[in-house]
Amino acid sequence: CFFSSGQSSKEVKFDLGSGKIITAFTWLQDTDNSHGTWVLEGSNDDSSYTGIGSSFTLGGLCVETVTFSNSTSYRYYKLRQTSGTTSSTPWLMEIEFRIA
Repeated sequence: CFFSSGQSSKEVKFDLGSGKIITAFTWLQDTDNSHGTWVLEGSNDDSSYTGIGSSFTLGGLCVETVTFSNSTSYRYYKLRQTSGTTSSTPWLMEIEFRIA
């Protein structure tokens, strides 16, 4: 999959089926174009989300690992764009989660 170019305020949501403690994720894409600044958030009801860790630039590298301190189990995780715009050049190849 890929983003359309120049979009802002995008979200990518993951439903893990049950609560999991995520302490990192690796984003793999086929080129090094950036998609702006993002944050990771967690929720158990898919309505009220809590921020996890600091903001980060998504993309910019073909393989990027983002780590953060998290001790709370969430069923839903969401990447939310806070500034910048998306690039349509890279194809997202894989997202891997580190489960504590």
